[in-house]
Amino acid sequence: MGVYTLVRRFASGITLEPMIVLLTTALWLERGGEVNTNLMIDKVCRRELQLGDEICSALDSPENDAYQSLVQQEVNRFLITFQWLGSAPALVYSLFAGALSDGGLGRKPLLLFPAFGRVLSSVFELVNYAFFDSLPLEFFYLSQIYYYFGGDSVYYLGFYSFGASITSLTERATLLARFDGTEQLGNLVGTLLAPLVLYSLGHYGIYGLKLLFSLAAFFYLVLIVREPMETAGRGLNVSWESSSSSKLGPLRRAAAYLSAYVLSPFLEMLRATFRRRPRSLRALILVHLAVYGKYWFMLEEKGLVYHYKNKVFEGFGTTEISLFRTYEKILGIISLWVVMPIVGLKMNVHEAILITFINFTVALGK
Repeated sequence: MGVYTLVRRFASGITLEPMIVLLTTALWLERGGEVNTNLMIDKVCRRELQLGDEICSALDSPENDAYQSLVQQEVNRFLITFQWLGSAPALVYSLFAGALSDGGLGRKPLLLFPAFGRVLSSVFELVNYAFFDSLPLEFFYLSQIYYYFGGDSVYYLGFYSFGASITSLTERATLLARFDGTEQLGNLVGTLLAPLVLYSLGHYGIYGLKLLFSLAAFFYLVLIVREPMETAGRGLNVSWESSSSSKLGPLRRAAAYLSAYVLSPFLEMLRATFRRRPRSLRALILVHLAVYGKYWFMLEEKGLVYHYKNKVFEGFGTTEISLFRTYEKILGIISLWVVMPIVGLKMNVHEAILITFINFTVALGK
C-alpha cells in the first residue's frame, strides 16, 4: 500500500480533528504561558493594592518578597471564586446532558454549545485587555462564560460520544486515541507558541489568535461536521405536546419542559450508572465517578501551582511555565501514542485498569 493511499485513507476518516486542534491550540496559547494569571497579578498589584509601578514591575525580586506574598494571597482568593464560578454550571450540566443527547438532542449540540462559549470567552478576554486600566478585576469573571455553555464536562461528553457513534466496537479505541492524540498535539503547539506570540505580537496577538482559532473551530463544526445520530433533532417527548397545549398555563408548560429535558435525563443517568452489570463493572464505574469527583475539590490547588513556582524560582514567568508544560505535553503524547498501545494491546490490560493506575500515581505524587 503506497503512501498516497495511506494519506488518502487517513484524510477520508477526518471528522472532529480540525476542530479539536483549533480549540486546544487557542486555549493553550493563553493557558500555556499563564497570560490571564499574569494579568490578574498585575491588576491586583497596581489597582487593588496600589503598590506602585516600581514594586509591581519587579515583584519577583528578593527584596519584594513580602509584597509578592501579599499579592499572591489576594490573587488566590480571587481565583477560588473565579474557578468555582466556572465549575458549578458545568457540573450541573454533566448530570443530564448525556441522557439528553441519547434521547434525541444528538451529539453535535454537545460540541456546538461549548465551542460557542469558547468564542464568547475569547471576546471577553480581548475586551478585558483592551480596557484593562478602566475595567474592574471582576471583569475576568466573564471569561468563565464558556462553562455556562457546557464547559469541559459537556464538551468531552460530546467529544467521546461522537466518536463512539461513528465507529464500530472494534474501531472505537483507535479513533478515540486519534482524537486524544490530536488534542495533545494542539496543546503542545499552543504551549510552544505562547511565549513566541506574546513577545512578538503582545497580548493582542494572544487574544486575537485565540478568538480567530475559536471562531474557525465553531464554523467548522457548523458547516462541515455532520450529526452522526439519525434520531437527532426530533426532540424529546413532552407529555402535553400531543394534547391541547393551549389549555395549559405557563407554569405547567415550564414543569413539562423541566421534566422532559432535565429531570427525566437525570433519572436516566442515575439508572444507567447504578444498574446491575457483570463482573463488578458497576463498582468500577462508581470508583471512576468518585475519582472524577475529586477533581472538583482540586481546583484551588491548580490555581496555586503557578504562584508557587513564580515565588520559589526567581524569574519564573511565561517562558518558563511554557517550557515546563511543553515537557508535560511531550510525556503525555509518548504515553498516549507509545506506552498505552503497548500496555493495552500487547499486554492485554483493560483501559479501566490503566486509568485507575494513572490516577493512583497522580494521587501518590501529590
